[in-house]
Amino acid sequence: MNMATKKEAERNLMVIGTHSDDNLEKAMLTFMVGNASEALGVKTKVFLMSKGTSLVRKGYAKSMPKMVGMEPMEDLISSFQEMGGIIHVCVPCKDARGIKASEFIANVQFSTLMDLVEMTQDDSRVISF
Repeated sequence: MNMATKKEAERNLMVIGTHSDDNLEKAMLTFMVGNASEALGVKTKVFLMSKGTSLVRKGYAKSMPKMVGMEPMEDLISSFQEMGGIIHVCVPCKDARGIKASEFIANVQFSTLMDLVEMTQDDSRVISF
């Protein structure tokens, strides 16, 4: 790997989110870290698994309680996407919950666990909440 390629690879981050209303703070941290990373110019992907898949269902984030000192979840998700962040939804996780693709907000990608493994091979940093 040449130096330019190595430097570019160091500017990627994968944030794995596994919570929604079961742990509001961890759910919010998924997108707070994603936003901070994007704001710093780091190419960032959020991979939502388990209960985290609900965060990007239409209307779900708007219904979540607000935490003192934090932006509403729907604003965190919107700003992440507006800055260029990519949201992946775990296909087996959504399927296990009976959630259809049409129930999700725009511009999310549906990915398998094999996709997750491939993506984390390319990312130099992975954070999980």
